[in-house]
Amino acid sequence: MKQSRKWSLISGVIVALAAAAAWGISTLKGASSTIDPTRLATAERATMTRSVVATGKVEPITKIEIKSKANGIIEKLFVDVDQVVTSGQVLIELDRENLTARLREARANFQAAEAARAAAIAQLKKNGIHQLIVIGLIAHTCVETTVRYAAELGYEVTVVKDATASYSDKEMHAALEVNIPNYATAIVSAYELVETFHFTFG
Repeated sequence: MKQSRKWSLISGVIVALAAAAAWGISTLKGASSTIDPTRLATAERATMTRSVVATGKVEPITKIEIKSKANGIIEKLFVDVDQVVTSGQVLIELDRENLTARLREARANFQAAEAARAAAIAQLKKNGIHQLIVIGLIAHTCVETTVRYAAELGYEVTVVKDATASYSDKEMHAALEVNIPNYATAIVSAYELVETFHFTFG
């Protein structure tokens, strides 16, 4: 009895497996062998490209800052951003009315200085003065200019070196050792100058 049930169970399993196999084979045979062309691609050999996205700032290799020698209001602008320009090309035009006013003012100051210079020369000649002693500030500008003008007018000029000053030792050296000796008759100390005077006491 038991032997009969065992064989019945095995037979049932075999039948079930056979049925499953038959269903699978029929399913495979019945499946369509056609594939949608949109799902196909041709294999090709190519180079893969890698893209990198990053933020940054573009700067020129050489940067040149252009400035005008004269200050003023811009009247006309003849170039635009990123436009290529050439040497000598006019870039802007300043307001001439403002520049003309400043030119008139500069000319008026120059004429006033010339008048003062002429008056000083006349006063020296009137008093019969032919020798000048120069002291003061600033050695490499004001003092040096005074000595040069006086020499050009024919005066004998003596510079007192320890009665002049400048911003630095370098500028003092340039004035007293390099430039002023080209025009001054003598460059002396205050003590040496006093020694040349003859005082008469009553």
